[in-house]
Amino acid sequence: MRPCIAVLLLLGLIGCSSGQGVSPLTKVIFAKVTSVVGIGDDQAPVAAPQRMTRASIKKSGLAMLRAKVGEGTDPQTLVAQTDNGGYVMYASQLRQSLTLRGSLVTATRGIERDLLSTQVFPGDPIAFLTKPADWPKSVRRIYHLPGNTPDGEKVEVRCSFLFGDTGEHTIVEVTYPVVQVLESCQGDGFGFENAHLVDKRTGQLWRTRQWIGFQSAVVLIDVLEPYTP
Repeated sequence: MRPCIAVLLLLGLIGCSSGQGVSPLTKVIFAKVTSVVGIGDDQAPVAAPQRMTRASIKKSGLAMLRAKVGEGTDPQTLVAQTDNGGYVMYASQLRQSLTLRGSLVTATRGIERDLLSTQVFPGDPIAFLTKPADWPKSVRRIYHLPGNTPDGEKVEVRCSFLFGDTGEHTIVEVTYPVVQVLESCQGDGFGFENAHLVDKRTGQLWRTRQWIGFQSAVVLIDVLEPYTP
C-alpha cells in the first residue's frame, strides 16, 4: 500500500460530529493511528504501550516520521496530513507539526519557537530527492523566522556538503545502506551544521538532524515510512 496522507484532522472531525462526543468516523481513524504509535484510549485500563512494528506501519498505510527536539524531550510520532504543492505537513497527537519539502524542514508549529517558512531552490538535494552521486557542492536557502515585522527575520545561507563514512542504519526492523553527510551552512557572520544519513541508492534521507532557528534546539527526525505523492 502506498504511504498516503492521513485522513485525520481530528479536531475538525470532532467539531463536525452531530450531537455530543466523538463521531464514529473519528474513532475509527484515531484507532488506526494509535494502534501504530502505541497510544491507548484514555478510558482504557493502563497497560504497557504497544511496540511499533514494521507490520503495523505498513498496515496503517500512512507516511510517518518520528521526531525529537532537544535532549530532554521524548520523540513524537507524526503522520502526513496535507500536501501543498510538495510541501507535506506532518502532525502529532499533541498538535505539533513539521512541514517538509522532501526531507528539508521548511516550517514548524508548536515546537519551541516556530520556523515560519523556508525558501528552497532547484537542485537542493535535501528538498528534492537526488542520488548521492548527483549532489551539488553547495545550495542556497532562505529561512524566515519570527521577528519585528510581518515578514519576520530573513536568514539567507549557503550550505555545502561533506560526505563521510558509509554503513547501515536500521529503523523499525528495516536496514538501509547509508552514507553520512555533514552539511555546513554559512550566512552573514553566523553558521550552523546539519547532519544526515542518506540512502546510497536513492538519496532518501532516513535520519536527519536539522537547524530550525536561533531560539530552538535542533530537530532529529527518523523517517519511518516516506511519503509518496
